[in-house]
Amino acid sequence: MKRLILVLLTTVACVAAVAEAKKKPVDEVTSALVSEMLDKRLYKVDFNRVYPMSAPSFMLDNVYYVSVIGDRVESYLPYFGRAYGVSYGGDAGLNFESQMINYTEKEGRKGRRIIEFGAQTPDDNFTYTLTIYPTGEVQLNVLALRRQGITFSGMIDLDPDFEILRMEE
Repeated sequence: MKRLILVLLTTVACVAAVAEAKKKPVDEVTSALVSEMLDKRLYKVDFNRVYPMSAPSFMLDNVYYVSVIGDRVESYLPYFGRAYGVSYGGDAGLNFESQMINYTEKEGRKGRRIIEFGAQTPDDNFTYTLTIYPTGEVQLNVLALRRQGITFSGMIDLDPDFEILRMEE
């Protein structure tokens, strides 16, 4: 019995040590750049993984993104899930450009920033919640009035290509 407990404790300690070693160190330059982009509300997030509510997660083949420019949002994301009362084939999914509604930001644990805003299209109303880590990693939760929720993960684009970022204030 003592031997079994010792083996279990050793295994747990090894797993914890490996998990600690895998943690990415926070690059101060990246963290400062991410923070500056968020403060200016000029950023683009590229997504590479989707977590549908009714299916297993998978990698995305194409370039999908959400960009925030001032008080506007451009969303170019696929949708996988159940829609309620949305016309089949005629719906734009999560592809739209809109004015943001109720943009809020709060500090999370360990330097995370949590941004939430709403957007409306003729087909649906959306709530986007972005959790942005100092390393530039991003998790996006999308809630909609007429469809199941969906989650995406990706990275903030540290060199976005939209013109407005090249303008000086």
